[in-house]
Amino acid sequence: MPSAAEPRRQRELASLYATVKSLTALGELDEVLQSIVHHAHDLIGTDFTYLSLVSDGWLSAKAAEGTISAAFLTAGIPANVGLGGKVLATRRPQWVRDYTASTLIDHDPDFDRLAVTEA
Repeated sequence: MPSAAEPRRQRELASLYATVKSLTALGELDEVLQSIVHHAHDLIGTDFTYLSLVSDGWLSAKAAEGTISAAFLTAGIPANVGLGGKVLATRRPQWVRDYTASTLIDHDPDFDRLAVTEA
């Protein structure tokens, strides 16, 4: 009899296979990043998923999927705060149920004002 975790495992493996297959067909960095985010978004099922890159001490979103505004995508945040700062500090994926209310991350007031409009 299959275990309860088996369908999830099959979905995860199918998503991983689809990601690898699509990455081998892509050439441009932006296409590769968007493909990664698209498959991650499908796999984890969050409202929105994004991937940020660090440049000169700032994080900026380079690919996103889900309900997210253009203002969010163009905003920068210091690399030592927010979810991105937590990812950099822990070297692990991070998520929160309510970004603005979370006490698990360090906040940037300017970015928090933007995050409120995303809710």
